[in-house]
Amino acid sequence: MDESVLSPHVYTQQADSVAFHLLGRRLVRYTSEGVLAGLITETEAYLPDGDPANHASRGETPRNASMFLAGGHWYVYLVYGVHYCLNLVTGREQSGEAVLIRGVSPTHGHEHIRANRPNVAPRDLTNGPAKLTKAFAIDTDWDGTFLADSSLTITETDTHPPNEEIHTTDRVGISKARDRFLRYVWVGSPQY
Repeated sequence: MDESVLSPHVYTQQADSVAFHLLGRRLVRYTSEGVLAGLITETEAYLPDGDPANHASRGETPRNASMFLAGGHWYVYLVYGVHYCLNLVTGREQSGEAVLIRGVSPTHGHEHIRANRPNVAPRDLTNGPAKLTKAFAIDTDWDGTFLADSSLTITETDTHPPNEEIHTTDRVGISKARDRFLRYVWVGSPQY
């Protein structure tokens, strides 16, 4: 793949802006068996101040320490003791904000992705945060790593969707501040 790593001007912005701009960029994981990649189709922002659904809202803990790094680091956590969620830290150091990568449309490494999620319909391989991390074999080993120096990164593409294909909705899978329209979905993507 000859795409360049995501430019710092993107991930140094506030989470809601980054969540919008990540749509159509490519999530890439380099492995010894090849490249796994997919266009980002769904994101969810967790804002730095006054967002009770944000893991950083109550201050720094061992679990959320990566959220307080400068934008461009990965924050990966375990939910319900079984599923991993992948977030890109955004903003300045100590701001405590991130974007959850909720879904991708696979473009490379289909065989490996399917092997990681056997007996699943193609549409359901990576259309949720836990499905995505399982398909890409992502776990907390990437927590705190910098995307530009990692085998897990985001690259620039020429496929940013037109604004009319991006829908904002309330966030899902949370109990606090659900009504905030901070979920971004590329409805015109191959996945939807």
